[in-house]
Amino acid sequence: MRRLNLVGRRNYAVGGSQVYVYKRNDPASIVLWSRRLVFSLFRFASGLHIDRRRSGFTLVELMVAVAIIAILAVTAVPQFTKYLRGAKSAEATMLLDGLRKGASAYYAIPHTDPLTAKRKPCQFPVKVSITPAGASCCIDALDKDNDERCDSNPADWDHTTWSALRFGLTDSHYFQYQFESTGTLSKARYIAGAHADLDCDGLLSTFEIGMGGDPEATESDCDAVSSAAALFRDNETE
Repeated sequence: MRRLNLVGRRNYAVGGSQVYVYKRNDPASIVLWSRRLVFSLFRFASGLHIDRRRSGFTLVELMVAVAIIAILAVTAVPQFTKYLRGAKSAEATMLLDGLRKGASAYYAIPHTDPLTAKRKPCQFPVKVSITPAGASCCIDALDKDNDERCDSNPADWDHTTWSALRFGLTDSHYFQYQFESTGTLSKARYIAGAHADLDCDGLLSTFEIGMGGDPEATESDCDAVSSAAALFRDNETE
């Protein structure tokens, strides 16, 4: 087979509308020409033809994009916001259930009056006002780090009722809690509540649960409490 001597010869290749000149023995020229050739073949094979006269989007394309964004804003964003608020309200349902269990245990356990040394009639712990004290967890006094939650403060729960219910919060929280009780024996009643302004708009989300004493309770025996009422919800996700 005859070998061609390509040293010193100049060749021409057409790429698009330009003519590229290279030397067969020049590695840099060969690499450059090869890259341009591959790119040209790729454009041809894939049908990619760049129209340099066109830039940006047409009016129809922009209108379609705006319509899609509007639909997402109307449907997806409110649903996502509602989902986030629902996740926050899970705190109240979980902790109120803990209060229910604590109140039931306290009612069934005998207690002695420290002044008379006599057994107290079965009852729930005494009333305690909303804790931590304040309009909501949105105020600066309770939310110093501005995360729309009450800051952790173990001293807030240093009350005999919270101790009797074995209830206290050591982490930041969205809700404030309160406990109200009246009566003894079969007439004993309590209501535990949780309140929060989930989006700091002045509207409170409220959860409450209540329970009554044992209908057959006596001075010497009150082992159980009546069935708890269903959880009351008001403005659950505002």
